[in-house]
Amino acid sequence: MPRSKSRQVGTAGLVSRHRDGTCTHTCRRCQKWEAFAGWRTALRAARAHAADHHAAQPRYLPTPTGITAIGRRATRRAPRRRVAAMLIVVLLAALSFTVADMASRAGSAPAPTTQAPYEYTPVPAGPPASSSAGGDR
Repeated sequence: MPRSKSRQVGTAGLVSRHRDGTCTHTCRRCQKWEAFAGWRTALRAARAHAADHHAAQPRYLPTPTGITAIGRRATRRAPRRRVAAMLIVVLLAALSFTVADMASRAGSAPAPTTQAPYEYTPVPAGPPASSSAGGDR
């Protein structure tokens, strides 16, 4: 005696095998119901039925501006594009403010000195002299 099991086929089809060995295909879209002797036969028929539903559904819609694809993707892209455009505008504004700030700082740089800050000054080795004249008493 085969175990009962079910499998969804397509978007609305369901193929079920019952404990007595019979298989059924039920379409939730058009409420079609069929009984089959075998599992593979029922799956094949369910796939063909789902393909018929898919073929009857228009995938592209002619509009005055051209042919537009129908579906969830076409309607979900517009908000993403708006968000991307707003993000680009904000980034460009931040970049322009940063460049303007850097330009204002570059104009107020201090004047360079004539003596380099890294100039070497020699220091004599040894202990310091005991008198200011430099020598022993």
